[in-house]
Amino acid sequence: MLIRDFANRFKSAQDSSTNIDMEMLNLVSLEDNNSLIQPIQDSKIKEAIFRMDKYRTPGPDGFGAAFFQEVCTAVKSFLEEGKFLK
Repeated sequence: MLIRDFANRFKSAQDSSTNIDMEMLNLVSLEDNNSLIQPIQDSKIKEAIFRMDKYRTPGPDGFGAAFFQEVCTAVKSFLEEGKFLK
């Protein structure tokens, strides 16, 4: 569906019409959307962070799981407000 839309948009320099595939607008169901906008639960953050192996190589940001396991509260603040605690 996305490939078809991409191909339609860029197949010819003379074709300037825009065709939007209406199926693309319905990729997230109403139920999924409602689930995504629920408040973040402390237990879910802690569960996800503590499932990570603290001794694995750090990610591209340079921080390993051990760091995030120590700063659970700050992670929640960042996810909810987009900023870290001071």
